[in-house]
Amino acid sequence: MGEENQSLPLLILSEGSSSKYQTGTYKGLNFISDKDAILKALTERHGFPESHP
Repeated sequence: MGEENQSLPLLILSEGSSSKYQTGTYKGLNFISDKDAILKALTERHGFPESHP
C-alpha cells in the first residue's frame, strides 16, 4: 500500500469496494488502517459482534 502506509493493522478492500470507514486509497484499492474502523466495517459487512469497551 505504498511507503506511507506500512503500519498495521490494515484491511484492504476488494477491487471496486469502498466503505464509509476507509482511510485511504492506493493504486485504485481502498483500505482501512484504523483498528476501530476495521472492526466497525467487519461488523457492518459480515455481522461480526461489536467490540466491547
